[in-house]
Amino acid sequence: MSRRDAAILFSCVAALGLAALLLPGVVWERRASIDAARLAPAGGLAWRYDVELATPADKRDKAKSYVSVLEDGRKLGPAHELPRIIEVVGHGAYRHERDHVLLSSSDATDPRSNGRRYELTWPGHLPFTLQYAVVALFAAFGLAVVSFAASRATRGPRARRWLEAAGIAAVAAVALESLAKAITQQIFLDDDGQFARAIYQQAFGTGGGDDAHGPFAPMFGPHAYLPYVLDPRRTDDGRREINEEFLIRRSEPIRPRGEVALRILAVGGSTTHDLKIHAEDFTWVHQLESALRGRHGAAVDVINGGVGGYTIYENFIHYITLLTHLDPDVVLFFQSINDVHPRIFHNEHYDYRDYNRPWWDPRQVEIERSRNPIAATWTGRLLLWLTHYQHVSQLDIGFLTRQPYPQPDAWAENLRQTPPDLYRQMLENFVLLVKAQGRRPVIVPQLWRSRNESDEVFAKGLAENNRVSLEVAERYGVPFVPLARLDAAFSDDDFVDNCHFGPTGAEKMAAQLAAFLEESGVVSQVLAAREAPAAARR
Repeated sequence: MSRRDAAILFSCVAALGLAALLLPGVVWERRASIDAARLAPAGGLAWRYDVELATPADKRDKAKSYVSVLEDGRKLGPAHELPRIIEVVGHGAYRHERDHVLLSSSDATDPRSNGRRYELTWPGHLPFTLQYAVVALFAAFGLAVVSFAASRATRGPRARRWLEAAGIAAVAAVALESLAKAITQQIFLDDDGQFARAIYQQAFGTGGGDDAHGPFAPMFGPHAYLPYVLDPRRTDDGRREINEEFLIRRSEPIRPRGEVALRILAVGGSTTHDLKIHAEDFTWVHQLESALRGRHGAAVDVINGGVGGYTIYENFIHYITLLTHLDPDVVLFFQSINDVHPRIFHNEHYDYRDYNRPWWDPRQVEIERSRNPIAATWTGRLLLWLTHYQHVSQLDIGFLTRQPYPQPDAWAENLRQTPPDLYRQMLENFVLLVKAQGRRPVIVPQLWRSRNESDEVFAKGLAENNRVSLEVAERYGVPFVPLARLDAAFSDDDFVDNCHFGPTGAEKMAAQLAAFLEESGVVSQVLAAREAPAAARR
């Protein structure tokens, strides 16, 4: 081979190597106009546009899509909203499903006739098969060139071996780096969606946010006495939803107690927090507050003290350390569902230790700019992502604070061997404390919609816990919302999954509880008791 041919071959290999490194980062904006004539009414302020796009779509409860809706060139939002919120609120909210986009105009006008231009944009990538093919070609040609160069070396066998080893290492490093870049883009960022990309950007400083605050901050943080608490740094559409003092879901400031005629505190887990409802205004707690304020004036608070995953133990600790200082008149207990989990673990101790495990390392959910030197390479970032940041992006707080879950075939027997005695004791203690404080407890049973065989087993445990809740209410004269009344008010479509409300479910829950609190006399009795001393002073 002549020097000219060798130079050409080396140049081709170098070009292939450069292409292998650069192709995964080639991204451009894809854009498609929305044909107004194809927009169809979807109820309320929502409009449906049937279209299939070659990009991930939103899941039922996960923000995955990268599709943006533009109105006269301006991006609308918020994105990823639930259909019911798009229908009722509008204001540019939209959602990308697999075969359609559900959208609303910015001012509630008809997008078919308001004279505005609507477009869809999303990032475009080169086919990953092309990227992998370029890497394979580079590796094949690169190794051939290395072998050829080593065979032509003139300094003896040892020098040839060193030259060949160095060449193979260089080819492997370039191929590995390009593959790591392509895999990261394809699997962990594109397929895992917006949340994963935001975490990646924060961890490695690639743009789009340089700290851990905002809508992609972890939902939970560490605490001195509780296994975890809500993270007050988290925001929703620029609005902070987590009260920093009491670590609860409430964006409205907590008023001095003297300004409030009636304060109701709801405690429980994710079904109280309304974990699946993105906008606080659509949670059942907020809608209950609005309903009672509509009837009794603005001096009514209904405060959401629910935290996803909390058992009655955590609710109790949260209450005695923080929430009791809210000085509520009424405490709504909407719990028992998370206390089925310890029974499925066949818990044998008074403190749920067979279910819980200590979590003392806040770094497991903190998103800090990585200072690890290997983060300078795509291979290093991929390793760090796999070992730490991917866990953060998919974080389920139960992974950190609960023991590994038993296999479903063990659930029924564990439930049989572990009756709800501990739940009964803790609920009794909690209710007695609230009554001793001169406050009024109200117990609300948990709702459940089985979707599979495992759900049916869990439902039996929940039914037993709900019976305990009823028995405690009857023993201590506590108002109890009849389970049959609640069940009759809901359909399966009111739930996002087996227990969490969608917007229509939250709306119905608020209406049911408002009616019960009025009918049972809880509201009128508290208001009358508050009014009596004021009338005497006058």
